[in-house]
Amino acid sequence: MSKVRKVRDIKRALTNKGFTEKKGGNHLKYVYRSRNLTEPLVTVISHGKDEYGIELLDRMAYQLNLTNGQLLDFIDCDISLKDYYKLMQDRGVVSNKS
Repeated sequence: MSKVRKVRDIKRALTNKGFTEKKGGNHLKYVYRSRNLTEPLVTVISHGKDEYGIELLDRMAYQLNLTNGQLLDFIDCDISLKDYYKLMQDRGVVSNKS
């Protein structure tokens, strides 16, 4: 499996899973808010990049509280929003309250 992903695929995965895009500066911010989060989950994408290699994907995985493999699955849509939310609950990032 390639460890490079197209930026358009990353953006699509984020927006399909409920992240909203905030434009500004040299980056696009993608923000996920939930009433069960003490702080929103945020990741950034640089303007002018067509692909993200392993170094930038590592940073994004860290920002989203995922392993590198989970991030690739997230981008490739093998992890749904429900699956992602469950992972965040398991890590204590999201409370189990409804």
